[in-house]
Amino acid sequence: MFYAWYRQVSMSANSVECALMALEKWLYDEVDSGRDITPWITQIYAKSASLAFAGVLVSLGLKYPRLFTTICGPLSEIFTSIGCNGPRGGRGASGGELAGWVQHGERLLQMAKEWHGMPHRRGLLQDLVPRLMLFDENTKQYLITKRAEWAHQLANQSDGLDNHEFFLARFDPDNYTVTPRTTGRL
Repeated sequence: MFYAWYRQVSMSANSVECALMALEKWLYDEVDSGRDITPWITQIYAKSASLAFAGVLVSLGLKYPRLFTTICGPLSEIFTSIGCNGPRGGRGASGGELAGWVQHGERLLQMAKEWHGMPHRRGLLQDLVPRLMLFDENTKQYLITKRAEWAHQLANQSDGLDNHEFFLARFDPDNYTVTPRTTGRL
């Protein structure tokens, strides 16, 4: 539940949700302006003890995937904190996060739709990270190490073994073949 607070999901902690959304927006603006956010992310890692900040940083990484190859790389730990399915970016602007905005008028409702409907919010971290693994050697090596740790942790759990196996298979580089497309993409 705390993980999704940056998406205005708790419906009971408006001040916290607002602060998390403001932090998220500020980080987007910093990245868009070309400023280094490393000191800020490092401070969040060092000082926070809430999954609420992880939600903000995962959203940041989903918007700017290259951050998962640098400062946001450790967020792959969130897979084992939240569960094997990993966090969802969301359903876009159709989710419950818009319910409270109807009463504030069309202009604010439209702003909320744009905020919650950003394309990266529909993505899954567990889908993005394997793609990064294929094209960034540091991410690949990091995930190979983490995969071994996750396998050890998950081996001690008896529930959903098929899900665990599928989860771990996503992070095995040998399970992928890089194929050139006619569009020039891989």
